[in-house]
Amino acid sequence: MCAAAKCIRDVFPNCEIIPNRTNAYPLRVIITVEVPEGDAAVLVWSGKQQNLFEKCQNTRRKCMHRIKSKLTGLRELEEKLPARAQVAPTQLLCR
Repeated sequence: MCAAAKCIRDVFPNCEIIPNRTNAYPLRVIITVEVPEGDAAVLVWSGKQQNLFEKCQNTRRKCMHRIKSKLTGLRELEEKLPARAQVAPTQLLCR
């Protein structure tokens, strides 16, 4: 969760991160965004938790880059929309 949270904080420093931990195997990290005025959460990234471990540096860097690029794309989309149709995440849910 720490690596995923760091990626989220780098792009959206003021958002609320809601961890939803489970003990079901295989362990996965799922990052979704709850969009204002939207009913469903938008999937940002999903992958094995093991890919974010510090001991797996190559996969960790690749996964963190993917997470940041998808969140940056969401940020850019937010900036292009008119103020009343913002998609800025109010909450980012990490499972």
